[in-house]
Amino acid sequence: MGQTKDQLIIKLIVPHDKPNMDQERIAMEGNAELVHTMMTVCRERTLKKTHTGGDLSATEKTEFQNCILKYFETPNHIMSAMQSMAGGMQ
Repeated sequence: MGQTKDQLIIKLIVPHDKPNMDQERIAMEGNAELVHTMMTVCRERTLKKTHTGGDLSATEKTEFQNCILKYFETPNHIMSAMQSMAGGMQ
């Protein structure tokens, strides 16, 4: 029996097979790059240039944690904004 147009579109948009090794490698490289960028940016923004000790001050630690949290919260804010925009278009 033939597939409907909607079923074919869904198959194109939502693949049902497992990602291949290249896709997994690309995803892992992307995640590694994101983490590296996040750590670099947060380190530059929060650690004092005169930092000489092995430990972070309480202020540096709090600022660094807040910076990291912002990186993880950003996609949620973007998705919420996009959903709101999509809801307004209906």
